[in-house]
Amino acid sequence: MSAPTQIAHYRITGKLGEGGMGAVYRATDMKLNREVAMKVLPDNLGFDPDRYARFAREAQLLASLNHPNIATIYGVEDRAIIMELVEGAPIKGPLTDDQALPLVNQLIDALEYAHDKTVIHRDLKPANILLTADGRIKVLDFGLAKALSPEQAPVANPSLSPTLTMGGTVAGVIMGTASYMSPEQARGSNVDRRADIWSFGVVVYELLTGKQLFEGENISDVLAAVLRQEIDFALVPARFQRLLRMCLTRDPKLRLRDISGARLLLEEAPQVTATTRRPWLPWAVAGVACVATAAAWLWPKPQVLTPSVARFELPNPEGAGPPLNLGAPQTVPSPDGKNIALVVLDKNSGKHSLWIRPLGAAAPHRLDQTDEANFPFWSPDSQSIAFFAGNKLKRVAVSGGSIQTICAFDVASNVLTAMGDGGAWRADDVIVYSLGQGPLYRVPAGGGIPTQATNLASGEARHSWPQFLPDGRILYFVGRAPSKHALYVQELGATARTLVMESDSRAVWTPPGYLLFVRDGTLLARRMDPNTLQFQGESHTVAEDVSFNPTIGRAAFAVSERGVMAYRLSSNTLVNRQLVWYDRSGRRIGPLGKPAPLNNPVISPDGKRLALYIGTEGAGLAPTFG
Repeated sequence: MSAPTQIAHYRITGKLGEGGMGAVYRATDMKLNREVAMKVLPDNLGFDPDRYARFAREAQLLASLNHPNIATIYGVEDRAIIMELVEGAPIKGPLTDDQALPLVNQLIDALEYAHDKTVIHRDLKPANILLTADGRIKVLDFGLAKALSPEQAPVANPSLSPTLTMGGTVAGVIMGTASYMSPEQARGSNVDRRADIWSFGVVVYELLTGKQLFEGENISDVLAAVLRQEIDFALVPARFQRLLRMCLTRDPKLRLRDISGARLLLEEAPQVTATTRRPWLPWAVAGVACVATAAAWLWPKPQVLTPSVARFELPNPEGAGPPLNLGAPQTVPSPDGKNIALVVLDKNSGKHSLWIRPLGAAAPHRLDQTDEANFPFWSPDSQSIAFFAGNKLKRVAVSGGSIQTICAFDVASNVLTAMGDGGAWRADDVIVYSLGQGPLYRVPAGGGIPTQATNLASGEARHSWPQFLPDGRILYFVGRAPSKHALYVQELGATARTLVMESDSRAVWTPPGYLLFVRDGTLLARRMDPNTLQFQGESHTVAEDVSFNPTIGRAAFAVSERGVMAYRLSSNTLVNRQLVWYDRSGRRIGPLGKPAPLNNPVISPDGKRLALYIGTEGAGLAPTFG
């Protein structure tokens, strides 16, 4: 393509580069007297009226992007895109994790902003990410891979491969630079923001290691590597390993669904620190009455601080009643401690489903297609939830979306309906779960055929409520008859096991070293070394009147790795409350009646009557109208 000297009111002053999407020139805007960059489109696009019209429509959307880390598009003129001139060089590694972190966070900001505007880059690579002299990155060519679809001959050097296309918007396209495109792009499948998340992972991997992740002698070899090559995450710093594993998962259903989650993964990544910490003191519990769920912050405090307690109520959504199986953990905080999964009963339909309540939000939201959900448990990255429903083990992203069946249960071989009795999800995507009786089973988190994980000993009826300890071993409850139930630890795939203690309750180990369990309705904590399983000191009381079922070991509490705890009070626990009248302006009028164990007051439409539940000693709650 011959170099132009002027397009519209833009005078070409020099050539900046050339790639698969056309040549880029430095130009002067003679109307506004400013320097700009001008990408002149290839002839096969510029002279195709239909494709040029589609490009012009896309360019209008791209011009709406306004973010400090995204190069601005000013307009379109005669087969040319007029863009912000960015003075900088493509980002390049290897960088230390401290050097890379500010650049990666800026890239996350840019992608998050564009994705919120429904714009996908589709061709994210180092050549499109420039670093300016003041340390700011600028992402170029946002969304142009969709707008541009030039059909070109293959390029011999795969590292310089253009955006590959076959048919533009037709099904079966391949768009993206070979080394950085997602597996679904390589296969010609439809893509969404998760394609950018894959490319983001490839770029960050290269930034940290200084090595291109997928290479080959030709484009076919590179695409084959994208689809099949094993990725060595040990080459990147520990701070980034979990993030890159979540980004570079070939199955988009299991990949990080939203780039905003990358920021959270980096915040929680392990880091080497010299901070002095005091011994972990007993509990900081944030309580939840009403539905009687409680949350607690338990992580250790810096030496200069004093541990504090925060308590708050966590009511059910409006129109909801208590779920089934009140003696089991149906309110479960995520490992990162930022969300709580709740099983909620709809009083109108009689169905229970899965809800998510962010701890920083005022109200929960329902996850679609989760009817019959029971006993939820989280993925280690807090991005997905597994649950039992309809004789199946299923999973759903915390952000919502389609439901994936992990496996189905053969209920014909079981006396009870296979509604499950707890599960655990390990970092390597192995899930161990219970069917309510019989041994534990294991299955890949991505779906597959379950295999038996434990064997029942003589006199044992069930293995249930598994939890993975830090070293990967399983802590689980063993239901025995007629002798007392117990807790055991066993390595997955082994037959030998170690008795922890006899207990009528399931147990949960929580960092930095306490075992939680219920005894006679009291939730206790006792320090325990997870490696030796040896106890130290006496048990501490965390909460009283906790709902539990000693017959089958269920206990209604859950705790996250970050120390957020939730528990449900026994249905026999009655709390006196005082009703108070307020007018519409918020002025207090006065008390209504005497303090009593009141719940769920509802005012009649005419404002003259009140319906509520009043509890009586030993009888739970009874509806009352007055």
